[in-house]
Amino acid sequence: MTIEEYRLSLAWSVSELARRSRLSSRTVSRIEKGEPAYAHTVAAIARALSEGLGQTVTIHDLEGVRIAER
Repeated sequence: MTIEEYRLSLAWSVSELARRSRLSSRTVSRIEKGEPAYAHTVAAIARALSEGLGQTVTIHDLEGVRIAER
């Protein structure tokens, strides 16, 4: 599933996912749109989704995510 699909399954807005991930809404939106992001940033989203869903979501479970090279 994509980040957006996970987020919508929880009935969360972009701003709610951002708050729970401790990221900006702009960052979450950019990642959802397929812009590259560092692994630690995507991991913060995965952790927030995991907590909301009550199951483990890893960065590898998030379809369409592009991990940026350092």
